[in-house]
Amino acid sequence: MDMISSSLHNLFFRKTIRTNTIDVVLNSDMIRLLVAIDENKDMAEVSAETGMGATLLRSTLLKLLELGLIENVVKSGRYLDITFFNIMSKNLIHALGPFAEYVLEDIMADMSLSPDNIPVHRAADLIGRVGQQIPDHEARIRFEDFLLKIIPA
Repeated sequence: MDMISSSLHNLFFRKTIRTNTIDVVLNSDMIRLLVAIDENKDMAEVSAETGMGATLLRSTLLKLLELGLIENVVKSGRYLDITFFNIMSKNLIHALGPFAEYVLEDIMADMSLSPDNIPVHRAADLIGRVGQQIPDHEARIRFEDFLLKIIPA
């Protein structure tokens, strides 16, 4: 695994259980990152969640790896393309009106996602966050149900 050149969207880690009893000293960045690591979150999402920049995140990941506190998880990397984003955008415009484009843009930025490269494992979370912005309960349910059905299994 080459953490220097890999995209944060392609890096996944999980916590491990240490078998040796050597004392470990952690700094605040290491603790913050260790708490946020979840094998279902890519490092771009963890970076946004922790507020850590890419350089600090990568150096802290290396320290945690050296201590044996985390391990790399290989994901198959299934992504939704721009077609899914366009369908979501059109449905959101129908439900929200002219501000839908800005709402979607903000949520995508908050989640560190790009319209042409949405990981399948994060699509339901994206739909839920976008759906929360639709004030009409019935419209929100229709929006979420429709989009959840088109996510590949």
